[in-house]
Amino acid sequence: RSTSEDWLDDVSVFGGGDRVVNSQNFQGGKLTHIFGGSKIDFTRAKLAPGRNHLEGVMIFGGTKLIEPESWSVKMEVTSVFGGFSDKRIKTMVVTDSDRSLLITGVNVFGGGEIVNYH
Repeated sequence: RSTSEDWLDDVSVFGGGDRVVNSQNFQGGKLTHIFGGSKIDFTRAKLAPGRNHLEGVMIFGGTKLIEPESWSVKMEVTSVFGGFSDKRIKTMVVTDSDRSLLITGVNVFGGGEIVNYH
């Protein structure tokens, strides 16, 4: 059973803000940042079983995703004069092998990062 909290649709144009996701069955969504950006906190969220997909488009904008280090994350982001990187501090945390997050998208003069701290 999914709810609106399980899907993320974050759009910012010439602006942005902070958001906290508390979903216990997060399934993915879309990020669109044009001359803007956001910070999204997933530290209290859990991924839904299977592969979940988050798609991002950042044009002269960006995002900061705060995700637990236990999340299995794969990135397939194309960057043109920008970047997207996983900067989480990694320790010996066991990941949920049946749950993963695929981040796809494009950055043009923009970027993003995944961290596990505020």
